[in-house]
Amino acid sequence: MDFPSSRLISAGLSLYFEDGHDDLDDFGFDDYGSECDGIRITAFLDAGQDNLTPLGRLEKYAFSENVFNRQIVARGLLDVLREFSDNENDFISVMETVARMSEDGEPTVRAELMEQVPNIAMFLHESRPNFPAAFSRYLVPIVVRYLTDPNNQVRKTSQAALLVLLEQGLISKADMETKVCPVLLDLTEPSSDDDYKIEAVSMMCKVVTMLSKDTVEHLLLPRFCDLCSDARLFQVRKTCAIFMYLPQESEMIEEDEEEDEEEEDEEGGRDDSNVIPQQLLDQYLSMTDPARAQTVDTEIAKHCAFSLPGVALTLGRQNWHCLKETYETLATDVQWKVRRTLAFSIHELAVILGDQLTAADLVPIFNGFLKDLDEVRIGVLKHLYDFLKLLHADKRREYLYQLQEFMVTDNSRNWRFRYELAEQLILIIELYSHFDVYDYLRQIALTLCSDKVSEVRWISYKLVVEILQKLYACGADELGLNFINELTVRFCHCPKWVGRQAFAFICQAIVEEDCMPMEQFGQHLLPSLLSLSSDPVANVRVLVAKALRQSVMEKAYFKEPGCAYSDELEETVMALQSDKDRDVRFFASLDPSKGLMDTAPLI
Repeated sequence: MDFPSSRLISAGLSLYFEDGHDDLDDFGFDDYGSECDGIRITAFLDAGQDNLTPLGRLEKYAFSENVFNRQIVARGLLDVLREFSDNENDFISVMETVARMSEDGEPTVRAELMEQVPNIAMFLHESRPNFPAAFSRYLVPIVVRYLTDPNNQVRKTSQAALLVLLEQGLISKADMETKVCPVLLDLTEPSSDDDYKIEAVSMMCKVVTMLSKDTVEHLLLPRFCDLCSDARLFQVRKTCAIFMYLPQESEMIEEDEEEDEEEEDEEGGRDDSNVIPQQLLDQYLSMTDPARAQTVDTEIAKHCAFSLPGVALTLGRQNWHCLKETYETLATDVQWKVRRTLAFSIHELAVILGDQLTAADLVPIFNGFLKDLDEVRIGVLKHLYDFLKLLHADKRREYLYQLQEFMVTDNSRNWRFRYELAEQLILIIELYSHFDVYDYLRQIALTLCSDKVSEVRWISYKLVVEILQKLYACGADELGLNFINELTVRFCHCPKWVGRQAFAFICQAIVEEDCMPMEQFGQHLLPSLLSLSSDPVANVRVLVAKALRQSVMEKAYFKEPGCAYSDELEETVMALQSDKDRDVRFFASLDPSKGLMDTAPLI
């Protein structure tokens, strides 16, 4: 019988040592041979010359003086259980052997055994009706004991196994409450070892997403609140701040809310803030106190700012009033790293709060971030499109006048800021009318096209193409033609060769993106592009050759019989194929069907 789900579980737990196949013969595993990957790992149970029963041979190798023998048995426990699962007495004997093996003094054996626990649990769950009792009696104690193992690798493996068991729903609520949680609480006692405490705090934060609300509130919440103010270990406070409210917890909260809603119907309704653990909320709010940040922990405000969207998601927009003042306090924190953290997530908070609360409470803070240090402004800029699309059209339009302010930075050498602006404008185009795009975004795009940094210029050329496509898609042909004339004057007739090269690039992009009817392209852009085929700079002619051969001549319009431009196109390409420059000749002759070649090194 095959168990694919068990194999999937084992993929999440990594082995940390390699098989020592070369030495198998020396340790009583001669059935393996040199190709042991395809052999049953339980071959040692087969009859041999020792006259032992299979259970006797299991006992022999499970407690052999040779470590490798014990490792092999631990690794093959799932197959061993399959061999003996039909007989209840044999099954109990194997499980008792597993329990004894878990006390092995060699860490690698203990870690290997723990690797197999999730697989064994899944097998028992699928094949034995008394799974809960057997699992709780034999395996859960091993997992719990290994959480306090002196060996770091064994502890890590046990932690990973516990999370897998929880995710698969294989460990009962009773076992969590009576066996696992007490250990986590012991490990987080003030007197506990620092390393153990840090690990336990992290585990506590991870398991809460898979426990019931009642279990969390009654068993773990009081200790968690104490840990949030641990005065000695920064790592503990940091972990608590980061995990205080994870967005993933919303699924658990939602399930509890559904149950509470049923109760509310019976009780005639209740205040929403009651579904909220007040003790935890108060602890979070106190952690953002500026006075505390200055005297106890300068980093705590940053971590609270990082977790704030998760807090808001968990509380829901109806309880935003609980967080509003705290958010405003963090948004004006003297540490720019705190404000930067909020700037990077303000668009996520806007999704949670909805358009009305966003307009009333977030827009003023967003506006403040726009005027902040570049380190803060970049957070707003990276998600500018995500935030603006959430605003009403009239409120969104107010930012058209402020977009150009992103052109000014504290450090002119911060070219990535301008690059990010161009990328965002490409997205933002869809949010505004073609009139607004022409009146406001067009000028910013043309300015960026003249940037001193080539990376900024080339992303800006793509922005120009997107603007032109917007104009023609909206039927604004006259505005489109005006823009084309402006591009021709600015780039095709540019005294600097990089401008003329840009014109060839823009023309190719227009053709490839079908930004305008090819008839109009042939009339208004093609003549200027053809004129650059005799440009004195080879790098300009390279892009002209590439645009003509790979894009323009591949369009059906220019292949039609009687096309007014076909003869001139053919003559121009033939001339480029005989160009004195080798790269120009190459691109003019390249078969388009062989794919586009990268011309970046020539730019």
